[in-house]
Amino acid sequence: MQWYDNIFDVMDDNEDILECTPEELNRYYMSGQIRSNFEEEDDNNYSNINEEVTLDIDTILFADHTDDNQSATITNAEKKIENKATQKQEDILSKKLSQLSTDSNDEQPIAKSDRKRRRSTSRSLNLVSKKIKFTQNNDTKDKSTNDKIIEEKSDDVPAYLSLTNVSFLRVLQQIQNTENSIDVKDLQIIALLMHRITTNRIQKQINTVYLRSGTGKLDDSSFDLIEIDRRVWPKEVRSGILGKSAQSNITTATEINSDSEQLDYENLANERLQQIHEQFEQYTQQLIDKKNHLIGFTSPIEKTIVQYVQHYGIIPLQMKRDLKIALLKHDYNTIILRRKYEQENPNEYHIEIAEQLCTLKYELEKSKRELIELKQRVFYQKLPAFVKDIELSPSPSTISAATTTTSNMVHNQIFNNMHERMIQQKKLDLLAAYIAKAEIKYYQADSNFNSEYTKMLNNHRNLVRNKGMTSALSDLLEKRLTNITDRLRDIHCYRINYFLRSSYSDLENIYKQIEPQENTNINVFFSNVISDTIHGLNQKQIQLLSRGPAYVPPCQSRLKFSSKSTKTTITDIVKKQYAPLKHQMASLFSKHRVNIASSWDVHSIICQKFTNLFAISIPHNIQQRATEEMKLIQSIRSSLKTNNMILRRTADNRNTFYVGKKNDFEAKANEFMLKSSDKYEFTVAIGDDEDNNDDKKKQPQNPHYFLKGRIEAINFALETLGKRKALDNDTINKLIIDPKKVKLTYLYFRADISKENELTLVPTISLRKQQPSVNFKISIGSNVHYFNAYIENRKGELYTKVYHDPMIPRYTLPYVVGHSKVRHSDWLRSTLLRAVCYCSSVGDFLQERLYLELTYLVNGYSFFFVESHIQNFFDYFQRESMRYCSEQTNYHSFRRQWFDFFELQNQRSEKLQQLDDNKQVIRFSYFYDYGPRCEFNQYFHELWSDYFRSNTTLSNEKNTMLQLNSSLSSNERKRILNIQLSILPAFTPLNDWRVHCVSQTTDPSLLHYLIELARKTVKYTIDTEHDYYTYEPALIQIEFICRQSIILLIETCHLPQASTVTFWLIKSLLKIIFNPSNIIYSWGDAVNELSRFIHYNLFSWSILYQMNNNDIQSGFKIWYNKTFIHDCSLDLYGDDHELCTCSHRPVKHKNNQWSLQKAIAYAFHEFLDKSRCKSKWRQRLSSRNQIRQKMCNELIRYAANDCLAVTKLQMLVGFNYTKEQLDIYGINHSDTQGTTFRKDAALTQEEEEEEGKETTKELKPKSQSNQFATSRTESNEDK
Repeated sequence: MQWYDNIFDVMDDNEDILECTPEELNRYYMSGQIRSNFEEEDDNNYSNINEEVTLDIDTILFADHTDDNQSATITNAEKKIENKATQKQEDILSKKLSQLSTDSNDEQPIAKSDRKRRRSTSRSLNLVSKKIKFTQNNDTKDKSTNDKIIEEKSDDVPAYLSLTNVSFLRVLQQIQNTENSIDVKDLQIIALLMHRITTNRIQKQINTVYLRSGTGKLDDSSFDLIEIDRRVWPKEVRSGILGKSAQSNITTATEINSDSEQLDYENLANERLQQIHEQFEQYTQQLIDKKNHLIGFTSPIEKTIVQYVQHYGIIPLQMKRDLKIALLKHDYNTIILRRKYEQENPNEYHIEIAEQLCTLKYELEKSKRELIELKQRVFYQKLPAFVKDIELSPSPSTISAATTTTSNMVHNQIFNNMHERMIQQKKLDLLAAYIAKAEIKYYQADSNFNSEYTKMLNNHRNLVRNKGMTSALSDLLEKRLTNITDRLRDIHCYRINYFLRSSYSDLENIYKQIEPQENTNINVFFSNVISDTIHGLNQKQIQLLSRGPAYVPPCQSRLKFSSKSTKTTITDIVKKQYAPLKHQMASLFSKHRVNIASSWDVHSIICQKFTNLFAISIPHNIQQRATEEMKLIQSIRSSLKTNNMILRRTADNRNTFYVGKKNDFEAKANEFMLKSSDKYEFTVAIGDDEDNNDDKKKQPQNPHYFLKGRIEAINFALETLGKRKALDNDTINKLIIDPKKVKLTYLYFRADISKENELTLVPTISLRKQQPSVNFKISIGSNVHYFNAYIENRKGELYTKVYHDPMIPRYTLPYVVGHSKVRHSDWLRSTLLRAVCYCSSVGDFLQERLYLELTYLVNGYSFFFVESHIQNFFDYFQRESMRYCSEQTNYHSFRRQWFDFFELQNQRSEKLQQLDDNKQVIRFSYFYDYGPRCEFNQYFHELWSDYFRSNTTLSNEKNTMLQLNSSLSSNERKRILNIQLSILPAFTPLNDWRVHCVSQTTDPSLLHYLIELARKTVKYTIDTEHDYYTYEPALIQIEFICRQSIILLIETCHLPQASTVTFWLIKSLLKIIFNPSNIIYSWGDAVNELSRFIHYNLFSWSILYQMNNNDIQSGFKIWYNKTFIHDCSLDLYGDDHELCTCSHRPVKHKNNQWSLQKAIAYAFHEFLDKSRCKSKWRQRLSSRNQIRQKMCNELIRYAANDCLAVTKLQMLVGFNYTKEQLDIYGINHSDTQGTTFRKDAALTQEEEEEEGKETTKELKPKSQSNQFATSRTESNEDK
């Protein structure tokens, strides 16, 4: 997709993978902040409109990807789902499907929507612009060939290749400017043949999928243990795509009843493929002959035509083809899964629950996609039909004001501008109401599905008669639900890319039998530009300016440097970006007299890391976009200069621009200064002894010249007084002025658009520090608005909500200074906090939250950016359901949590402010435009802490706060805690243990042994690890709890192929371990952790939900608080609280949980090393390199200890240890140094023998040391 099909959005940096992670987003809530200067429609009506906007998923493309095979599924619900389209639409569908290939001359219908439309465009070949030259061709034979090719399929000439299409005519004109001997009809035929060749290729690909589906070869069934008939002929084939009127004996049933019928289908499919191949050969030869015949047809001309056909014709066809093939595969899987389900002999309950869950799953996924699509429409600024054509009648006062000043062009322009903004706001307000209803629909669908799914699981777990699900049935049902999700997701992605991201079609015209007009898909963008004159800027320029003065075009610095005449490499550019940080560190090191060697090491390491991370090439699409935006910026500057216009941000401190005439703006500014002569004075008047004469004003001169002269005069007078002994030297030194330290305050004006039909100017003085002016207004009444808060007394009850000034444009962001994306990220979270604090009603809060979402979307922030921040806001307090929940009681509870947070946040902010006031906050900055910013900031903090840990001034541990790009390090507390706890004795497991690493190289005999062992084991401990740098789920740790524990380390990034026996054995092993009859211990919710590994296909959702999980983390908190009671002013057995001062109760909030490291430290006074938490877990855990293997051993030890520590804590929780019992346990095990475990068997025989000797010695009591165990093979002794 070309970037310029999109709006000028605030680009998501794909290189900065940590930017929107929970850890990074939580920084805002976990740190203090330093003070900074900077109506609803009727439900029935909605249902009718919603049917137009959120079209039926299954009839989105009439002839291209309509799914009617879904009706062949087992459940009636799925049949109803696939037949929701009206009978009229079904008739159109059948007609168009038949048109696809009934006639051998027919073309792929995705390029041909309606015959009537084609006649009105492509046949009008004589309607050509006069600028195009039609060359007379004397070759009568060739001319007749041209006419034959065009008239042969005149209805199939695409609209974009019609000689009435403006874009096509422009391309033809460009070609004829270089070679005017070629007739435009010849060029049209060449383009048409290119289009038909590609169309035939697409037809062949789709028909090949039809044939593979009908012959049962659409998927790999070699490892499928269930024998079923895998032949599925799509409905397109059965209903006429290969049908002919003379072959009426072919059945349209899903099942093939005889081999002869199957043979008929295959013969017809192969016949159709042969016809397509012959057409392809024919068009290819015609294209070759045509190019060879034309004189002057060169490669550049051919390249121009190819590019045009590719962009306007081939890309949309390929998008439709991809979706068509994807849906065919989903339909195939649906029928195959249905047949497998029937093969398992399901009872009536199994059939009924499958029908119900499939229905609810479909409604859930459909409502989810509808909701996302409505929000994406705001981002791409392609609104539904019911809001696109809305009109707003201006108020009588506005009309009167406009009509009385019709002679004044300024007032008319302001009126039109304000009226247009009111319409835009009304559109968004109306759409917001529909989005709110869509959210309610999604929330209800989600609740219904989860409720029914949970009920099914409970029936199975409680052994309800005839309601238990076998593993085979549950797996098949899970796959059917996943297939529904995947199918709707593919359609959703297509709709976003085809209808919203690009300009290929318009979403509202999908059911219409007319071609969308050329201007149908032009983005109706929401402008943040205020103007009172005709500015002459085009649509693209206004669209770029609509991002506001805080918008930063991507990668402009790199283009700026690379565009210079001197050859600048990307490394040189990165060094220039690093220069500010280098200078700041050098100044700091010099000020605090840091050792030269240390400072040089820090400089070199950080510089190298900065270069490695940011010296990366920009992707082509981003570079193309950056180049176009730079050209647009230059054209805007040129246009403003040519038309003598001025561009300023508005006075309301919003992210909006004002465009006006420069002379008029300066005249208003001078008029303001004259009226305010008692407050302001022109700088040109400094030192002017002459009387001010309005008729004889001097030309403005450089104010700094007068300032310098005045300072010199003052200093000369002071020196004279000193020579005359009139003043002592101390007084003179205090009064003397240093010109280098004196700067003039800069007075400038900004446009005030708050007054109706009138433009005024607001003076602004630039100072280093500005304190916001606070205006107090005394008022008495039942309601008042104060500091963006609306306060009302409603019958004795306090009612509050967020107040929006009606004179300030809605759906606009504030103007920020610095990195706008980072600033707006913080502002979004602060306004969400404000919404919770101000809104006493849950309805007002939900409305404010939705308003903020739409504000960011309409201002170019992606759906991913907004969704990440909004979801993180609710996840921080683990109240995800509150995002859509409208229950007032739950909202009150949610609100109280945030009030507790505000108290803690204020304490953090006060402490941080004290550090800042005491000059203990170190700030660094650097230039940044593209790359992993968060990763570098994180690395910088860690390196700084390592180097300056012992420095009394620069250490983070010495009450000095380090800030880089206004971002605090959340890993510092973990690192410092790890250092503090390291003085404790090392962690000791309960018993001996061995490790087995499971990967693609694991011996199947080992897996068979583990399966047999798993059948005898009933208790397990599970933990997981994800890669620190890619956040990819990388490791599953499972402990078999027995006398000598077995620990499996499943390396999910190095699994065998899914079709191998080894993979099947691993999957079978996990299925036995996760059996509901077993107990699974974990630190946290194991289902939530393991859900991240679902895409590896090691287990299904049904297996996870059936798992008997025992969360030791929550159980340990209950046990600890009951065993170690408060000794402060709080209730002895009270819950954790921020006001608690007990040193033995480190958790200070009732919603916070214990970390595994702290739990081991406080319960057993042992050190569980967590220094390897931030590691590359996706790497292999074995290596032939000794140095590399040593690091792998440390990772294995870390992963194993996580499971062993949970098992040890489970002992306390399970046996409900008292404090006395815990003390006795500590005394009895205080001299234990460790437990034994076996070393990796992948060593040489000599090493194994030597290790066997060492192991024999280690079995002696109280003299044990840890070695690593087998991962590849097992000895007979072990078995």
